[in-house]
Amino acid sequence: MKKSLLVFFSVYMWLQSSGQHFNPGSLVNAHKIPSETNSFGDLLDSLYHFSWNDSTQSWIDTSKFIYTHDAHQNLTIAFEQRFYYTTWNNNGLETMTYDLNNNETTYLSQSWGQNNWANESQYSYSYDTNNNVTSWQIYSIWLQNGWLDSSQSFYTYDTNNNLTSWLWQFRNMGHWYNNALYSYTYDTVNNRLSQVLQSWDGISWINHFRNLYIYDADNNLSSDLKQSWNGTSWINNDSLASSFDINNNQLTETHYLWNGNSWGFPVRYYQTYDLNNNRTSRQSQQWNGTSWITHNQYLYSYDPNNNRVTQVYETVDSSGWLLYDSTHYYYSINTSVINFDPTNDLSIYPNPSSGKFTIKNPQEDVFSLEIYDAIGKKFGALNDSRNAISKKDFEFDLTDFPSGIYFLRGSDGKKTWNGRLVKE
Repeated sequence: MKKSLLVFFSVYMWLQSSGQHFNPGSLVNAHKIPSETNSFGDLLDSLYHFSWNDSTQSWIDTSKFIYTHDAHQNLTIAFEQRFYYTTWNNNGLETMTYDLNNNETTYLSQSWGQNNWANESQYSYSYDTNNNVTSWQIYSIWLQNGWLDSSQSFYTYDTNNNLTSWLWQFRNMGHWYNNALYSYTYDTVNNRLSQVLQSWDGISWINHFRNLYIYDADNNLSSDLKQSWNGTSWINNDSLASSFDINNNQLTETHYLWNGNSWGFPVRYYQTYDLNNNRTSRQSQQWNGTSWITHNQYLYSYDPNNNRVTQVYETVDSSGWLLYDSTHYYYSINTSVINFDPTNDLSIYPNPSSGKFTIKNPQEDVFSLEIYDAIGKKFGALNDSRNAISKKDFEFDLTDFPSGIYFLRGSDGKKTWNGRLVKE
């Protein structure tokens, strides 16, 4: 198969797996913090992945992500570590920059190897005056003296800022070549009605796939029909049908395959929500001819601010539900509750820890300390003459505290210092 076709089909499969409603912003944000983690804009500080160990009947550390944001709450650094045997090891590092309108302008991905960070890929973006992405440049190969650009995309929009076209090109032997073109249409309320994917054969654009969309009275996407081009006409491939509750939460998402004469082989996802419209479960089910059989499920929990705090994945067999893996989410403190000075940081080690932390006294005077949880609730204080820190490092024990992110505020009465703890 020619390189252009390989790139074309890899693009198509990536788009199909990432959702039927592509927008350039989804490319810009594809590497960012997982969606649906919070409802009130609290910043996701870190997340931890665990795998279930049947032999020990306990959760085992697998990976963690630590996030850093700028003053405008833009994600600037995503740091990944993997847990091997008894220690955390560096694995990946992503760095982002932004313009004055908080649009992401560059993205750099690096991997850890031989005691340093090695470049892997780099993206750059440009925008129009409406902050729509107009171009996307990918530098996917790092050479000894710089980047080798590999592909680029260009986007156009209508007067309502709806995406109308996406042109994908790849670079070969110093020249740019057309590869794939998406075209989009919309109704009068800006719902996307169609998406057509074409490939370039060297002379003209050739039809390949298209999606046709239907919406309910509340403008929820209720039907997505996928078709392929056979050379003369469009033929059915697969379809998706969705139902919604009175709050417009998606309850079911059912997938069908076309067998040449009728729709069959249905698979669906069934979802539930709490009173705050947070999704609490998502089950994958297969139709066996008479009933829906559940194969696996995700379970979600939330804190009082509607931030997602846990995600648990389970499979099922004849004995019942079996734990498989889980993710825990931790959020930065609400700075409207506590005013931290970001320029003065406490030295804390080890961090993360299962309970005991050592805090280095930043100065030689009597020093008081307060501890808060991730939503600003004060847990304790060391601020009297008997318990205050003075002229030495101090051990802080959180063994009996729940796992999560905690914040420290130290003071000598004139100046404050800040610290963040990760209690495993």
